[in-house]
Amino acid sequence: MSSQHDPHPDTADVGFNIGVPASARVWDCLLGGKNNYASDREVVAAIRDLAPEFSMVAVDNQQFLIRAGAYLAGELGITQFLDCGAGLPISNPLHAVVQAVRPDAKVLYIDNDSIVLAHARALLQTNDNTEVVAADIFDPTTLLENDIVKTFFDWSQPVAIIHTATLHHHPGEAAELTEVMQTYIDAVAAGSCTVISHLVDPDQPGGHRVARDIEKIFLAGLSTGWFRAPDEIAALFPGQELLNPGIVACRHWPNQPPEKSDNVFRDLIVGGIGRKPGQR
Repeated sequence: MSSQHDPHPDTADVGFNIGVPASARVWDCLLGGKNNYASDREVVAAIRDLAPEFSMVAVDNQQFLIRAGAYLAGELGITQFLDCGAGLPISNPLHAVVQAVRPDAKVLYIDNDSIVLAHARALLQTNDNTEVVAADIFDPTTLLENDIVKTFFDWSQPVAIIHTATLHHHPGEAAELTEVMQTYIDAVAAGSCTVISHLVDPDQPGGHRVARDIEKIFLAGLSTGWFRAPDEIAALFPGQELLNPGIVACRHWPNQPPEKSDNVFRDLIVGGIGRKPGQR
């Protein structure tokens, strides 16, 4: 058990159990954040005992999101971003990244974690081009019918759908998850993009063993966190064109092609961008 003190002793009675770890807070701990509790740190400690460098997976994922956001806003001119599973505050959030490139860019954050929602609403009060909605990202049909979601964007124009480090928390079979993503894709205009990162069960025997051992820790502590095979992750881009360099380890996107690495920990999360074809 961690010897650190809980950073929010006054929040123990706000509708959640700090004794039960939560995925957003575990990820925050992996990133070196302070919005986590002893229960979350126990999960991270167990992971680090097995894979000391696994925290770099969270860092690589975050850097991937930053680069992807800047690319979509800058190179592709997208100005609407639907961030599914916003997570706890970080030093360079998506809206700051894309609005630095395009000040008129609009970012809609979606989450169903009460702590995440409270932090996001407090931080974004003065930013008129951002909004926060409480919804289940794995129920896109209901999410897309939300009044704020329907009116915040111009759905006749491209939207970037962001699913970084979220889809591996879906408990169903890979085919069910592909259907979830298909619903999102069907709702957006041609030229829209999806940004996905996901924990991967690699083909290499060493990486496969590490992935399955870490998965057991996630499932024991969080009851969620599945490592999926590369072909299952590729299927999460239904009917889309994968932009170069395709689906690669997050730390390799987009500057260099995938390469063999002895560091199996950092290659356990992959990412890519898909684009919906057709005329805008």
